[in-house]
Amino acid sequence: MDDLSNRDLSQVPDEELTPAERRELKRRLDAFVAVMRDKVFKRGLAPRPKTVTKWDPLNQGGKS
Repeated sequence: MDDLSNRDLSQVPDEELTPAERRELKRRLDAFVAVMRDKVFKRGLAPRPKTVTKWDPLNQGGKS
């Protein structure tokens, strides 16, 4: 039996996949989803809301 973990199964039509190849694709998908879930739904502090200040031309130009 050849090693399916290194095989490119992206160009194989669904009808031609063996049960072992299907299990390997499912394993790859599950691993990918687990990694992406950790990246996308990272726990931590919520970002602070942006504050908007009214523009004042007297405060522009770096003079105090």
